[in-house]
Amino acid sequence: MGKGSSRTHDCTPSTRAGRLAKGNQFWEAATLIEELTEESDLVDAYITLCIHAGIAAADVICCARLGVHATGPVAR
Repeated sequence: MGKGSSRTHDCTPSTRAGRLAKGNQFWEAATLIEELTEESDLVDAYITLCIHAGIAAADVICCARLGVHATGPVAR
């Protein structure tokens, strides 16, 4: 697990690359939805994809600067 917290995971170069790739996938999908639909169509899906792209980008930044990225709550 991460440094001092069960809510973080250590980042390896492959983790960082994977989160970057995932973020790019979310962003590309959001861009396609934005280009191919009317304003009222699929707005929730577009917003959700943008949020996930931002979360993945934050993970990449944390990996680069801190060596860890956040995770959700640990199930007990």
